[in-house]
Amino acid sequence: CLNAQNVFRIGVVYVDQPLGPIQEPSLGLRYGQQMWRDTVNARNGLMINGTNYMVELIYLGSIFNGEAAAKATQQLIDDNDLNFLFLPQTSVMGIASAVVANENKIPSILPASSNLPAYRCDSTLQPPCKEPFGRRFEYAVGMITPAHQAMTEGLNLLAIHNVKKIAIFWEDNPYSYSMAVGIRRNAAFLGFEVVLDEKISDVNVDIAALVPKLKEANPEAVVGATFLSCFLFMKTAREQDFNANAYLLSTPCLKNNEELPSFEGDDAKYVTTGGILWDRRVKSDLYNERDPSIRYHHFPSNDSIASPELFAQLYEAKYNQDPSTGMSGYTEGYIVQYAVERANSLDPRRIQDAIDSMVIDGFCGEFQLDLYGENLGRNAITLQVSEERELEIVAPLFAATEGFVYPAPKW
Repeated sequence: CLNAQNVFRIGVVYVDQPLGPIQEPSLGLRYGQQMWRDTVNARNGLMINGTNYMVELIYLGSIFNGEAAAKATQQLIDDNDLNFLFLPQTSVMGIASAVVANENKIPSILPASSNLPAYRCDSTLQPPCKEPFGRRFEYAVGMITPAHQAMTEGLNLLAIHNVKKIAIFWEDNPYSYSMAVGIRRNAAFLGFEVVLDEKISDVNVDIAALVPKLKEANPEAVVGATFLSCFLFMKTAREQDFNANAYLLSTPCLKNNEELPSFEGDDAKYVTTGGILWDRRVKSDLYNERDPSIRYHHFPSNDSIASPELFAQLYEAKYNQDPSTGMSGYTEGYIVQYAVERANSLDPRRIQDAIDSMVIDGFCGEFQLDLYGENLGRNAITLQVSEERELEIVAPLFAATEGFVYPAPKW
């Protein structure tokens, strides 16, 4: 703990799960937050109304459970004089924590679970909706491109290849639900016929029962809003000899080449995944050259880590870990820094107002909130596994490393 009188305290609720796919991203977020804290404190902290405030991060872990995350959030608030909250990633935990932050009127950021409106508008999700459609949390915002936009570039690819019929399946959790909402909206806009729209359990995933329905529906492309079932779906499709011209599955399916061995044999080939926010092959200046009106991936030049390329280099040298989630953690900190110094106050409402009105360039794209407290963001990167089992960028088209393989070869 810092002994100085002038301290800006940020409570951090994180996923404390020793095993599983959430552990490494949770650790990466904390590393990124700490890099921001160290960067700011090396410059004598935050300048607020003529006074320097050193940043202190106060951590409390929670098991992967919404109720536990809410309790941890309340405990951090009760035990500390907090100025801000960094909420845990994953929709279930993040939104449960956001409810608590909102009730206590403490500004907060959800780093990787930006699907607030969809969550609050479906009373079947737990915890139940707190607010009616059209309203938002006053003191909680989503940071990344919303889940309902994650598949936009991939769906555009399908339209370019004249796909007419798609099937959608989605898991019964807030992340997948929100993504499915976006898929349906885009499908209607692009003129796709949705021949199957199937919800599956995220507890007892039964892909074996899904595949016969897909065979009967006979879609040209399968679009899966998946969090846990990606690998199982492709394995079962091969075993049951189900073929589609394209398999567009969501972010957790393929994140980097290290995950490819999770597929057996040829199961991975030609899988396409949407929702990737950063890839080192997509240079930040490439976006600016393509569309100068979009300021992408750049913090102001007075920041000592002013580009994603430099951040990745420093982060990997220090932590020997993929920098993707670290970028999210650092961006959280920069949003706080920008808002607090712009508000020039410790007042929670003034800080939140500054967040609500800001437009900045972060490592994962532009940060600007819509009426629901979600980041408008930008369309994410879409990847496809090649014949050689390499991950290739297929969208956006100006950043593509290979062309989109369509139709995918049959099993």
